[in-house]
Amino acid sequence: MSEPPARSAETAKQKLRRQAAARVAAIPDGIRRDHEQRIRDALWHWLEPGTSLPSGGAILATLPLGAEPDLTPLLERLIERGRRVAVAVIDPGGDRRLRFVEVDEAAALRRTQPGPRGTREPIACRPIDAGQIAVMLVPGLAFTAKGCRLGRGGGFFDMALAAEGRRGTAVGVAFECQIVDSIPLEPHDAFVDWLCTERGMRRTA
Repeated sequence: MSEPPARSAETAKQKLRRQAAARVAAIPDGIRRDHEQRIRDALWHWLEPGTSLPSGGAILATLPLGAEPDLTPLLERLIERGRRVAVAVIDPGGDRRLRFVEVDEAAALRRTQPGPRGTREPIACRPIDAGQIAVMLVPGLAFTAKGCRLGRGGGFFDMALAAEGRRGTAVGVAFECQIVDSIPLEPHDAFVDWLCTERGMRRTA
């Protein structure tokens, strides 16, 4: 008897997660640091004032989990230049939702406390709603050129990207080795508008 479609898709996704994690783990430390800097530089230039991005809104990111590219230096630089920066944290209520908190000082990004599922979150930041987010910098284990995203399986960013009232532009952030030809699609899967890797910014097809 064949697997039900939903179970078959999840089995394929788990395999892709393992493969993507292995490719990232194989990047030598020096090359990895260079790739992270290239990613931060590409995002910095793309986020410069005067672009077509929504004005006045916050730039949302996450503090790095595991082998995700570390955007902390970029976020600190943005705050120092007067840009609004927010961090996504997991709501402890258990309904697979993210909360957004705004960070006023660059140093606050280094003052963190443990969050659910091994995450870290800033201490004593004020909450903001999805309507105030202009750009979402979205982590993932894999992405396709069309913007399909493979996360860790919790569904948190899928819900955030599909949330009512969201107006921001979504950017998938990953290393180039995490860009794959295809990802099995399920109804809840969400897409990003742009991709940023060490090769730069590109719109999704």
